[in-house]
Amino acid sequence: MPLSLYNPFNLRLYNMAKFYFKSSEKEEKHVVPKRRTIDFLLNYSKSLQVVEYNNLKFETILN
Repeated sequence: MPLSLYNPFNLRLYNMAKFYFKSSEKEEKHVVPKRRTIDFLLNYSKSLQVVEYNNLKFETILN
C-alpha cells in the first residue's frame, strides 16, 4: 500500500525520513569524552542499586 502524502501525518513522517536519512558529505568527528565524564558515569553506575520485588523495580542511588 503506497504512502499517501496528502495525509498530514504521513507527510510529516516522509519529511522526517528525508531529514534524518540524508547522507552527510561532511567528515564525521570522533568525539572523545573527558576523563571527568567517564569517572562520573562509572561512579554513578556503581552507586545505583536496582531492587526487584513482585514485578516492580525500585532504583536507589547510594550516596
